[in-house]
Amino acid sequence: MRELKFHVALEEAMAYVKALNRYINEKKPWELFKKDPKEARAALYRVVEGLRIASILLTPAMPDKMAELRRALGLKEEVRLEEAERWGLAESHPIPEEAPVLFPKEERRAASKEEARESIGIEDFAKVELRVAQVVAAERHPNADRLLVLRLSLGNEERTVVSGIAKWYRPEELVGKKVVLVANLKPAKLRGIESQGMILAAQEGEALALVTVEGEVPPGAVVK
Repeated sequence: MRELKFHVALEEAMAYVKALNRYINEKKPWELFKKDPKEARAALYRVVEGLRIASILLTPAMPDKMAELRRALGLKEEVRLEEAERWGLAESHPIPEEAPVLFPKEERRAASKEEARESIGIEDFAKVELRVAQVVAAERHPNADRLLVLRLSLGNEERTVVSGIAKWYRPEELVGKKVVLVANLKPAKLRGIESQGMILAAQEGEALALVTVEGEVPPGAVVK
């Protein structure tokens, strides 16, 4: 959280969900019930309890879907983060006989079509010049609270880039970072200051993190 790597937290939560999916496929409680009803019920409880925890961890990213999941499991809708630290809080109760599909196939197909429509060829990607740039100075934009003015070194030249990251980063914590710059973007004036390129960042909802480069890669290096 301190490093703003929210995507890593989401990946861990989704890995947990996938583990639950593997567990129920391995246990096969629908078959196990014929041999050992008690263990079949215990397996189903573990899955419900696991989904209860997952619904808390994923609520910041998918609040509506997770509320829907909790209703489908007969759980209370309000969540508290500390409840994800404890196992066994799901009480024994009847689960509703019917529940809507959380992620309908129509939604997944629509997402696939959207991805296909936005696909590009390697020749299109080759037109974009990505380079490593090191932040040598940063300050707030004098005419815009949301903007920061960055001075970037590409090794043999320096660029000024205006970026809308003031909500997530303080100027002083950016100095020294190696970021990824779209180096062949046409310059554009943002609130009176010319921005000579654009730095890359990942965003999901309200979370944002700059794409940074670690190690001894020098400023100006090509990103492939």
